[in-house]
Amino acid sequence: MFGFNNMLGVIVDKNYLTKFSDKEKEVFKIYIKICEAIVEKDIKTLQQDIPEMRIKNILNDSKSKKEWIKDIEKENIKYYGIELLNTEINITKDNATIKSKSKIRAKLFEYRGSWIKTTYMDFIKENDKWIITDFCI
Repeated sequence: MFGFNNMLGVIVDKNYLTKFSDKEKEVFKIYIKICEAIVEKDIKTLQQDIPEMRIKNILNDSKSKKEWIKDIEKENIKYYGIELLNTEINITKDNATIKSKSKIRAKLFEYRGSWIKTTYMDFIKENDKWIITDFCI
């Protein structure tokens, strides 16, 4: 497909990350943690770290957090690997957005394959903590 069919886990070019400020790295760590939890099927982390919201997947299907996690548990949705490329982080006082061109290897219901897609996560800062407000993977 795209030459990365054996990709497993979350892949990030560590050299690319050196350009991020400490604030940007703080937000990026949350993004990576969620991506790793998705690939590792770490339901506990997904339930704890993602607030109630609608989540968009590769096919631009939008589901409630509860429905989305249920699909991951049942392996209706299974992420095998995510490679983050060209990641941009924008932070204003109490808002942050991460956008990344991502290579994703996954199974979504009857669809199985590899996709190149723009993924993103939006945040708001409350009580010195970044809270996810929107997510597309």
